[in-house]
Amino acid sequence: MRTENTMLSNQSKYIGSRSYGYVITLLLFLLPLDAVALDVTQLEGPVLGGMLLAAVSFAILTFFKPKIGLFVMLIAMLVATDAGLGGEGGSSRRVSVRAEDLILILVSGGWLLRRAALRNLTVIHHVPINKAVLSMSLVIVAATLIGLFQNTVSLQNGFFFALKRIEFFWLFFMTLHIIESPKEVKLCIKLLLIATAGIAVVGVLQQALVPISEVGGGITMTAGAGRANTLGSFLLIMIGLSLGMFIYSSKQGVLWNFAIFAITMATLVFTKSRGAYVGCIPLLGVMMIITRSRRMISVLAVGLLIGILLASGRFAFSGPLATLLGGQTEDIAHQFKSIGDVFTKGVKADSSMNARVHAWRLAIRDMKRYPVLGKGVGSVRLGKLDNTYVREIAETGFIGFFCLIYLNIVILKSTFELFLMTDSDYVRGVTSGFIGGHIGMLVHGMAMSNFYTILNMEVFWFLAALVMLLYHQHTSGEVDYAYSGVPQYVQN
Repeated sequence: MRTENTMLSNQSKYIGSRSYGYVITLLLFLLPLDAVALDVTQLEGPVLGGMLLAAVSFAILTFFKPKIGLFVMLIAMLVATDAGLGGEGGSSRRVSVRAEDLILILVSGGWLLRRAALRNLTVIHHVPINKAVLSMSLVIVAATLIGLFQNTVSLQNGFFFALKRIEFFWLFFMTLHIIESPKEVKLCIKLLLIATAGIAVVGVLQQALVPISEVGGGITMTAGAGRANTLGSFLLIMIGLSLGMFIYSSKQGVLWNFAIFAITMATLVFTKSRGAYVGCIPLLGVMMIITRSRRMISVLAVGLLIGILLASGRFAFSGPLATLLGGQTEDIAHQFKSIGDVFTKGVKADSSMNARVHAWRLAIRDMKRYPVLGKGVGSVRLGKLDNTYVREIAETGFIGFFCLIYLNIVILKSTFELFLMTDSDYVRGVTSGFIGGHIGMLVHGMAMSNFYTILNMEVFWFLAALVMLLYHQHTSGEVDYAYSGVPQYVQN
């Protein structure tokens, strides 16, 4: 290990002598992107010039400092919004581009050229989920190509939506190899938690200032208009992470992590996403089982406090605040009642759930025509099938479905192995939280296509890369002092 680091250090000393050639190559790589940006955005004059100059400067920066580019992309994928490229709704599935898509291309170009300059393009971290990720990627490509020959998916949708799903895996691979030290892992998780807290606060303030719609169901800084389920699934991931960090944090970090968990839970309640509510139950249950922590009692206290505040809002306060909380109480109570009705009376008790089940049955009937590799990625209109697993079978067939199940099993298994093997409370907090959030998201996937939504998957695969990096460091003997010893959480 020390010899490899010494070799890389020696290589980096003379990279400057060859850097000009690689920077020129990077600029040539950006020329086609400039043309695409001009055609897509239809901007002109100083605005376009400024954007292109910023893009080129950022690409050059990431060549020398790829970690800065990755941190910028982390923030962008949490707050960016969509820009449509095609499709107007109806039967046409809309292709959208987000800011982090372009940032990812720039970071990838700079990072790959830097690895070429250091002559370590073939250095790959061997982690348990590599084969599962590769298998899923190959199935996505094969299903889409066959869908094109079957004329069940258009070229535009097939190309862009398949590329988007593979982009999630590329984000995982790139993060796994850009982030190196325990300090950088901690910084990434800290930035993610801070950004999540900001999103949650904005969401709650939005509800207070614009009470015409629920958080996530209205216009949010992350999910967009009418996407309560999307925001809810993202919050499940972060609730698991913040809860795990709270359970295993030291005295210096316990209040910070508890505050993030509390505000995130409150925001989840205000999304009024019934699927997210149901997903919270296995999330908390799994974390209770694997952590066996007394701090889970405080988690239940937070839920009780939120319930009391909502229930007593119209009585404890006066004026607009009382009206706001009172209305939320009625709406949230109605969501919970409808969940109970579905469990006790069946799906016909709720019109929304009944419509979903009807769509699933039609999709399953249609699957008989394309059972092996489906109709191709991008063939099913968004909103038609609010179920990750039914959509997977429809688009990639039963082969894609089993690959997806296998991928998730391998992720959960390897993360739990890391949880058991580590002596670090910090790593236990990250792994237990990731397992809980993952389980919650899988359950929520029965009510939405959350393995296709950009916000959820980018955050999920970013965290998966950090967890697999910890796994690699523990199994290869590269564990840093910051992961062992007594004051694990606050060492910096």
